[in-house]
Amino acid sequence: MNALQALWLALSPRFVFFQKARVVLHAKMPADAVNAAINSAQVLYAQTRGGLPAVAPVLRLVMHIMALDVALYKVLLSRGWSPQQAGECIAQINWALFEGPTRFGHSLSRLRSADSLRRSQFLVDWMFKLAFTKPFVRQVHASAEGVSFDVTRCAFAEYFVAQGVPELTPHAACQLDYRMSEIWGVSLHRSQTIAQGQSLCDFRYRRR
Repeated sequence: MNALQALWLALSPRFVFFQKARVVLHAKMPADAVNAAINSAQVLYAQTRGGLPAVAPVLRLVMHIMALDVALYKVLLSRGWSPQQAGECIAQINWALFEGPTRFGHSLSRLRSADSLRRSQFLVDWMFKLAFTKPFVRQVHASAEGVSFDVTRCAFAEYFVAQGVPELTPHAACQLDYRMSEIWGVSLHRSQTIAQGQSLCDFRYRRR
């Protein structure tokens, strides 16, 4: 099932996004309001998706999801939601999108090792080779305690700033790191992020 979810997301990100969004929104507002918000977000997304940066195919897929996040987030704000409420809604939707692929990747990593940190290292390296390509910049640090690296340039943070919603970055992107680490069976320790105005995001994965 997780493999099928990953494939379906890759083939039709907009359809899957709004499918998940409807589920989340129906718990928070009446059906007619959900339909109106979804319709408005679809129109806004269609108007702005042409402004996505030129990046590699897998990252471009993820950037389309971030563009959908922006569209729905702005629509919710226009309907009186607070930035925190709208951000939390986007966080729920994004995890509903990425949980299946995360579990699928974690299952595959068992072929590499049974050790949680080695599996995490494999998954992180794989993601940076496949998805988090340029303009992302990663600096790897040797560590006997776990998996350690810094991200000194984040395409997601830059995109949300360009769209005028930098406050959306922690909800749409940063929170996914912690959720993925839970599935990987490790703990993520982070003291700063680019989204907070710092120069880098530090990632320190450790055994639980």
